[in-house]
Amino acid sequence: MGVLKFWVSDTDFSLIAHCLESAYFITVESIVLPTTVYRQDGIVHMERPGEGSVRLMMPWPVPEHGELVLCTGSLMQREKPYLLAVELARGKLVQLRDQISTWQMTGFEVPEDAAKTLSETHHTFAIAACRQDQQEEASVAAMKSISQTVAAMNQFIDAYTGQHLQAVKERTTTKGLPIAVLAELNKVPPEVTAKSLANQLSAARIDFAWCKVEPDEADGERNWETIDERLAWSEAGRLPVMGGPLLDFGPNGMPKRISAWTKDLANMQSFVCDYVESAISRYAGRIRRWEIATNTATGGGLDINEEQRLILTARALELATQIDRDADFFLRVDHPWGDYLARGQHRVSPMQFVDALVRSGIQLRGLTLEYSPNGAEDGDARRDAIEISRLVDHWARFGLPIILSIRMPAESDAHSGQQVDDMIRITKLMSAKSAVVAVECGRLTADASHSGIAFLDEQGEATTLFNQLMKADSAN
Repeated sequence: MGVLKFWVSDTDFSLIAHCLESAYFITVESIVLPTTVYRQDGIVHMERPGEGSVRLMMPWPVPEHGELVLCTGSLMQREKPYLLAVELARGKLVQLRDQISTWQMTGFEVPEDAAKTLSETHHTFAIAACRQDQQEEASVAAMKSISQTVAAMNQFIDAYTGQHLQAVKERTTTKGLPIAVLAELNKVPPEVTAKSLANQLSAARIDFAWCKVEPDEADGERNWETIDERLAWSEAGRLPVMGGPLLDFGPNGMPKRISAWTKDLANMQSFVCDYVESAISRYAGRIRRWEIATNTATGGGLDINEEQRLILTARALELATQIDRDADFFLRVDHPWGDYLARGQHRVSPMQFVDALVRSGIQLRGLTLEYSPNGAEDGDARRDAIEISRLVDHWARFGLPIILSIRMPAESDAHSGQQVDDMIRITKLMSAKSAVVAVECGRLTADASHSGIAFLDEQGEATTLFNQLMKADSAN
């Protein structure tokens, strides 16, 4: 067991104490390690298996930008404590510089104002790095450096996506963003907005939650009326539809009666396959793309282990491809960073789960990476656009098309813009990724029972998200 020590000022500790609960180490290969964090004699101790060099990832309050997950550089085992703020500042700055270099190799030209901002950021970090013998002063400078680096990052992303979109515009006559924009069709919208929505969206996703199609009080009877209504609206607007996820292994994702069969996997598999067959057979030819399952690696809804979830997912996917050979079947991946492994309650990472499916020879046609910084216990910690870009590059190694599903938390005012700015910036950046075929930007209509920004508010009026996407689309 290896231990790394970090010095944190009392002022900073009061701000980050809750963030330390989500801190974890990753290896050079980005493997998440079980991590234990505690404070002793004013020093933060972090334990993990082994004694090799690792990188620390943790949420950190960034002035003017909110809490963001930051990553240090590679840290070796040593007795002397690291200054936590300085190492996080170093890691973020190096990450930005690496990304700029990668973009420059593709022809990106660094604007003068962005270059000046980066130079100022380097100067601030140099102060923090050179004054580590004066810990308080170094921490203050490091905090400022982190804030400057995040601001510079947004500036560089906007410059890069602007140049990329301009290049695409010059090469093609097609108007609009060069990426498909999806919404979860959770409610049929008013007729007054239906036409403009159909023109703005590239496709819609209709949820096929088993527990809603076959509620417990229905005693096994399935009700497809809601799905039929939403599909009819989409077809009337000539809007392609993605169906699913069909199976949800997370909490409350399955009908309660299924939990009675957790000790009898063969019978459970028959129930699972029956539902999958019914759904796909009913809508064959009308829905060409499906999400077969979600929460497969993390689970939490049924008392079955990771291997059993893998078996059920593989069998459902195999059956689905036999029923509709012309359809594409995706797997929705929750917690795609695999940070849940840090708590030591799981053994299989999301990439290992997908790798097992791919190696089995089953025709998995794509992945939906779910990013849900919703503030809930089961949500993702908030990441910046470059972290998400690196995540997509990591998953692109499978050579499968990727859909990025973003579930931003709703703000107090549905028409405010902070979360929307993040959404638009990420969407534009994803348009430069050849592996990404679409971005799902949230629900179609705001719903009091679900937090998250949407295209329409509860009265059916266009929100800031819808207006900003239209603006970005018309500009290209």
